[in-house]
Amino acid sequence: MQLSAVERTGISFRLQRRFYRPRENVFRAWTDPEVLRRWWCPEGWIPAEIEVDLRVGGSYRIGMRRRSGGEPVYVCGSFLEVDSPEKLAYTWQWENAFEQMPQTRVTVQ
Repeated sequence: MQLSAVERTGISFRLQRRFYRPRENVFRAWTDPEVLRRWWCPEGWIPAEIEVDLRVGGSYRIGMRRRSGGEPVYVCGSFLEVDSPEKLAYTWQWENAFEQMPQTRVTVQ
C-alpha cells in the first residue's frame, strides 16, 4: 500500500469554489473526456490523450502538451470514490513532469 502525501506529511489544503451550474454538469466537467478537453489545460497548452475509466478502482490519464510542441505531460491515477454527482476522490501523480512529487489524493465534492 502506498501512502498519500497527506498521510506521510500531514499536509493538506482546501479550496472552495461555487459553480452556478447543476451538480451533474460540474461532475461531468471533472469526468467526461470531451468536457475535460474544453477546460483542463492552462494557457499555452493543448490537450493530448485523455482516458477515463470512471468506477472505483478505474484509472484516468489526462495528457497535455505545449502549443509550441514537445513531449506531453500527464496526470494520472485511480478512482477511490465515485458518487455521482456528489463526490469524486482519486489519486494524483504526474508523468513526464514533477517526477519528485509524491502521489496525492484529491477529493471533489
